[in-house]
Amino acid sequence: MSKFVITSGNRLEGEITIYGAKNVAIKLIVASMLTNEKVIIRNLPKIGDVTNAINVIKVLGARVKWLNERTISIDNTNIHRFSVTENLSKRSRAALLIIGPLLNRFGKAIYSVPVAEQSVDLEERYGGKIRTVMGGDQIGGRSIDRHIEAYEALGAEVVYKKGQFIFTSNSLKGGRYHFPISSHMGTENAIIGAVLAEGQTILSNAAEEPEVDDLINFLNSMGADIHRDNEDIRKIIINGVKELGGTDYSVMGDPNQAVTYLSAALVTKGFLTVKGINSSHINAFLAKVDKIGGHYEVEMGNIKVWMNEEDDFQPITYFETSIAPGFKTDWLAPFLIVLCRAHGTSMVQDTIWASRFGYIKELNKMGAKIKVMTATEANVSYKCDDTWFVGNAENVVDIEGPINFVGAEVEGLDVRAGAAMVIAGLVAEGKTVVNNVEHTLRGYEDFDGNLRKLGLDVTLED
Repeated sequence: MSKFVITSGNRLEGEITIYGAKNVAIKLIVASMLTNEKVIIRNLPKIGDVTNAINVIKVLGARVKWLNERTISIDNTNIHRFSVTENLSKRSRAALLIIGPLLNRFGKAIYSVPVAEQSVDLEERYGGKIRTVMGGDQIGGRSIDRHIEAYEALGAEVVYKKGQFIFTSNSLKGGRYHFPISSHMGTENAIIGAVLAEGQTILSNAAEEPEVDDLINFLNSMGADIHRDNEDIRKIIINGVKELGGTDYSVMGDPNQAVTYLSAALVTKGFLTVKGINSSHINAFLAKVDKIGGHYEVEMGNIKVWMNEEDDFQPITYFETSIAPGFKTDWLAPFLIVLCRAHGTSMVQDTIWASRFGYIKELNKMGAKIKVMTATEANVSYKCDDTWFVGNAENVVDIEGPINFVGAEVEGLDVRAGAAMVIAGLVAEGKTVVNNVEHTLRGYEDFDGNLRKLGLDVTLED
């Protein structure tokens, strides 16, 4: 198992170019199966999740060729299977997106439930709430109810049997689906299913994330007819087309990576210029930079963030993670390290996931004073979109600062948590070792190398 070894003492200084967004790249790779014409996808990040998504479509028969280190060409003329293995489903959330393309090709698609999640008797519960994990980070259950309901609205029949969801349809038809709770990936899956369905599909309370818009732009470049309603940005209208063509498309820059590096700059009281992303995609984060006493400028498409040596970190009394255009749940772990440096107490409620704070015990090993509690204990209104958890979850953290971190040996429990441990190590007294970094490597390209280029002492060791 690999590990990051971090020694503190340096400020982060310099500039970095952010490449393609992980949460777009994996969707475009699978959505390419909607056509047999050549699809070229550029600006891919060199990370494990992209490899996993490529493996998903290759198992189904796609031919993938690397044209350069960030560009692939996809030929889907030999797609011949309508299912992937349970192992691939576990490794990649992209496996759930095969449904639309395979229904359109074969009238059948099978999604295999990761074995560890089959302890729930889904056959008994089918017809009620369907709960399982889609793969990727271990941050609690990821409900697929909304994915299934959206496909049923398009005319698909869904049966669960022996660890598999079996989708069938002679021909998908346009329909209407209202997301009871806005779902990022559920929206994307429904769009992929509807693009070749006969007639018009209307999705209401759909996700607003820029990553969803990048998928829409990709599909429209292939000949789809998809747009958001002029009066309601959360209403997406898909006019089904008979076929899609090829495309040559570049993935948008990754807001999650940008926020991680910018958080590291703040923690070390450094200076960072970020290139390659749209600043509007991280407006909610930049607003928090201002609140904690940091500084930022947006100039000619570049984002500059810094913290002066004499500046004191200010606490934020209370805020919530939320769906776009709010402060994303993926940004919270690295930003918590910034809040740990603040002179006072901050409180955050994650309204997206009910059980994403498993990493707090690791931060507390490094001297953090963070308490995980329920909304009732925190005396705030309980909010949570995570339908996996029913009740008053422990989704609120109370952060007491300022903290002088101390080096320790900790575990990187998911993509963002592992990055957060590294950031804490940048200002910790002594050496920090972050184990189980495979999660982080799935989401960050050359994380240690980039930090070294920015003047920090971080190495990846076996």
